Amino acid sequence: MICRQQRRSFLKLSPYYGNTLRRRAAKSAREDEMVVSPGDVNLDFILAERARELTGEHTRWVDLKRMGKLTKNYLEQTNPIAATYFDEGKHQVRPIPQSFLDAIANAADFGNNGY
Repeated sequence: MICRQQRRSFLKLSPYYGNTLRRRAAKSAREDEMVVSPGDVNLDFILAERARELTGEHTRWVDLKRMGKLTKNYLEQTNPIAATYFDEGKHQVRPIPQSFLDAIANAADFGNNGY
């Protein structure tokens, strides 16, 4: 998890960097519609923006886990299809590769994280 000071600093700079990206992605003559005010930027806004910008980049799980948003409740609000199959006891951790478990002497101590 990032500390509060890092989060505050990040949220202060986000409108500047976010607006730069949003202007670049906007259609010509509609750049002003993409500008976001500092009051609109919060953690949920940033997560939604990253989800749009990085679609298919496999960073969503890490973002949600790191920010404490990898919960069934959050997914029901943002991605109802994924929430249908989400199991908090299982999907908040990643599976341990079988090759790793086979290579160590105490594999039973690690288990398979429910997978």
